[in-house]
Amino acid sequence: MRSATFPPAHPAPVAIPDNWLRTARVPGRSEPAYARRSAVPSPGDWLLALYYTAALFGFGLVSFMPSMLGTQSRPISIGYHVLILVAGLTVLLTRPTPFRARRSLGFAASAVFWILYSARMINDLLIRDMVMARPKEMYWTMAFGVCVIPALTFFETLKPDEYATQLRVVWIFLILTCVAAIVVDLPHLTSRDGRLAGNDTFNPIDLGHIGVSLAVLGICALVRKKAPLLRNVIPSALAALLGLAVMLLAGSRSPLVALIVSLCVIVATHIKQRRIVLIVAIILVGIALLPYAVDNLTSAGGSLVGRVNYLQSRSNVQSDIRSTLWGYAWQHFLERPVFGTSIDLPEGGYPHNILLEAFLSTGAAGGGLVLFMMVHGLIRSYWLIRQDERRMWLALFYMQYLVLGLFSGALYDNWMFWCLYAAVISSTESLKRGRRGVRRR
Repeated sequence: MRSATFPPAHPAPVAIPDNWLRTARVPGRSEPAYARRSAVPSPGDWLLALYYTAALFGFGLVSFMPSMLGTQSRPISIGYHVLILVAGLTVLLTRPTPFRARRSLGFAASAVFWILYSARMINDLLIRDMVMARPKEMYWTMAFGVCVIPALTFFETLKPDEYATQLRVVWIFLILTCVAAIVVDLPHLTSRDGRLAGNDTFNPIDLGHIGVSLAVLGICALVRKKAPLLRNVIPSALAALLGLAVMLLAGSRSPLVALIVSLCVIVATHIKQRRIVLIVAIILVGIALLPYAVDNLTSAGGSLVGRVNYLQSRSNVQSDIRSTLWGYAWQHFLERPVFGTSIDLPEGGYPHNILLEAFLSTGAAGGGLVLFMMVHGLIRSYWLIRQDERRMWLALFYMQYLVLGLFSGALYDNWMFWCLYAAVISSTESLKRGRRGVRRR
């Protein structure tokens, strides 16, 4: 006969395995905790995924619209940024969420840095009224409308089903952008030195990184366990080849560096899987076949080596200019290491390195915070890859666009770095909170 105290009031604790994310189940649920999702995404899920994807990758797709429609680019670009700003404010004011990553150390570091950077902007743009390289209103609108407000929304915690919907929309945006670049630029490769040149608002460096992002998505899908052949492997391989082709035709170096970093991380975390051999084979085949494809489709010539040599002759000059700007930035920081010197270099422009720019504009404190966020983001990204394979693409995107920030762009317009850092911090905080919840059960 059962006793009156059955089940015991204080059951023995259950050990939680390291792979709890793949095996833990919530009582009453037949699915792992991390994988629960709705059968059909709601309209709200699609709208939210559309906003987050447009905030990250929408500008690249929108930038090709003027060429296709025969209109000016400025009204479309302004309209895009205004739409993202309004949508971001709407998300901040209306989205209910039980937990926010704004209590995290990453959010605190980001908030303190932007306070310091705002003080620098007030000093340079309003008090000292310095002559700037760009219109002064652009610094305010880009910093807060393009970086700060969208980044705050990425600190919101997404539910597992929202991540799945998000990934679908990201696939669509990246494929459409790569296809638009090829359709618009491929007929003009001869006049553009055999490279995809983007457009007047979206340069080859940014376009090359879009190609890398698509290639990374395809590779992430390939390394997933038990992926169906026809529904997953073949489309993912084709998408990876498309992204690789866009990256190589864009002819920039930082996308190539970012791709190498991403591949090294994927190999390191999936070294025991046989599909790594398939991934390396796809990349080698794509590199080998691309020159012949270019030779057949255009009159720009099929010698990829010749095109790289031509670009190298120009990139040598660009490297000298970039290294000179880096030297200027560091020298000005050493002159005023406590408070920094200015938003822009006194010689004009920005250093094309957001870390050096942080030291230049906000001194040791601001530069140290940006350095901390870079390293912190890398650590959290690696942890995220190890804990949840479904969000590996998000961590790799952060690593990729960190590389971009070290070679191009400015602090006040590099929304990819700020938004993806916030997304990685939010994702890791939500997973850690879920782990604590499972252990309490």
